[in-house]
Amino acid sequence: MKKTFTIFVLLYSIFVSAQQRLDQEDIFLHYNNNLLLTGERVFYKAYCFNQKSNSLSKISKIANIELINSENMAILKQKINLVDGVGYGDFYIDSELESGTYKIVAYTKWMLNQKTVFEDNLYIINPFQKKTLPSITNKEVLKKEKKVTPSKLITLNKETFKTRELVKLSLNDSLLSGALSISVKKTVKNAPPKKSILYRKNNFTNNSNNSTLLLPEVRGYLIEGNITSKNTNNSISSIPIALSIPDIKVNKTGVTDQFGNFYFYVKNLNSDKINIEILNKNRSEYLVNLKNEDNLKIKFDNFKALKLTPDIISEIKRRTIYLQAEYAYNSLKKDSIINQYPIYREKLFTHNTTKIKLDDYKRFKTLKATIIEILEDVFYTKNENQYKIHVRDMDYGTNKEIPTLVIINGQIVYDHTNVIDLEAKKIDSITVLKGKYLFGSIIYQGIIEIHTFDKDFKLNLPNVHEFKITKPEQKKYYYKENYTTNKKDRIPDFRTQLYWNPVLIKTNKHLSFFTSDVKGIFEIQIQGITQDKKNIHTVKTFIVE
Repeated sequence: MKKTFTIFVLLYSIFVSAQQRLDQEDIFLHYNNNLLLTGERVFYKAYCFNQKSNSLSKISKIANIELINSENMAILKQKINLVDGVGYGDFYIDSELESGTYKIVAYTKWMLNQKTVFEDNLYIINPFQKKTLPSITNKEVLKKEKKVTPSKLITLNKETFKTRELVKLSLNDSLLSGALSISVKKTVKNAPPKKSILYRKNNFTNNSNNSTLLLPEVRGYLIEGNITSKNTNNSISSIPIALSIPDIKVNKTGVTDQFGNFYFYVKNLNSDKINIEILNKNRSEYLVNLKNEDNLKIKFDNFKALKLTPDIISEIKRRTIYLQAEYAYNSLKKDSIINQYPIYREKLFTHNTTKIKLDDYKRFKTLKATIIEILEDVFYTKNENQYKIHVRDMDYGTNKEIPTLVIINGQIVYDHTNVIDLEAKKIDSITVLKGKYLFGSIIYQGIIEIHTFDKDFKLNLPNVHEFKITKPEQKKYYYKENYTTNKKDRIPDFRTQLYWNPVLIKTNKHLSFFTSDVKGIFEIQIQGITQDKKNIHTVKTFIVE
């Protein structure tokens, strides 16, 4: 226990001086559109950079994405996993949002120590809302952004296409390494520009107001919290504490620091609920608090309003019709979830284990009876009304003062009395590990892991604190229309976003996608960074008639 406490103190000491020793980060967000109707989607890709080397950062593993209204309230929050400095996601524009200017914001926890976030304006229009947008010119915005010259890095098979026709494009070899993303959408005349990766250094706001040091999420999702005691005589230092995520069978243990703080890193978190449990006989006398995930204390004052020009008004009317038609056939155009992070399990057992399937034996009524009749290496003791389950040591001797770790469906069970009468008919298997086992900061006399038939079976345990958190977005294969294999002549196709691919790789030298029933000028935009650390923002347009 003292060893783990010392490790936490050392980690905190390292991070206190880390701003002088660890490189700083910044994020650029390539997103598909900044002029949106409610009900439409924003697709984005985050590029997290090491400021010193101008290469993709390997420090942070989590990025935060927020949508903020003009009252500086976050109305949407997402987290995404960063792998080698990049990650992606998407979100819908809620149909209840009012028309106005919003901010799309991106940052890592490590960036907040530098008081830096990426931000850009999103102009959202609710076509069914009576309130109109203020008619303030956006000429000031247009002056600040340089126009991107037509791309020589993208080659099309032709310049003009018919509706529902295949568009083929080839990429220059310089775009076939590094990290890049591509968006193909209909253009809107006089629409305000988005920020460009070419001017990355100027894309940030330095008005965050955090006074405490935030630890970088270097090994995954960082879960932070603290404990307080109802009894002033109780120490809050070096208290054993456990994190359980039953849905994905993650268990971690640690101890609090001198201030009662605890920290857990979770790799590839794929659950929005966690359980925190104090592993202490006085645990009912403690309160557990999870640190508020709202670390962004920021006030924006540059919500530039959008001028509703005749071109924009005309586009809004058309897209309102398109959107309703697309929504009617939404079920036929779904994205696919990538099962990139299957159920992540801590490997507790490496040797000296016995797994017993209860269906191979005569079934008894309770776990208590099963221990007596079937589990020869397991026994229990009773002191008044309190039960303790034990695993015999390798030599069949057992130190009853050393606790046995009991886990049911990923949930650590501190008080064995709560499960001793569990119905055996609900249990699928029991795995037993004999011998001493160091798990986190605690030495256990063996481990018993129980799995039930119902994977969603939940124990209602006292003194287990459940918290809801923001889990990282799942990665997807985004929908791509294909008229070669899918004959949909009777299904309308009013996509204005023809293609979005956040992961351009070496095999993507030749890309293709189909136009829709929408006519007009379309823009291909590629942004990202090449392997030789060159920022890329290249644009090509074509016509659909």
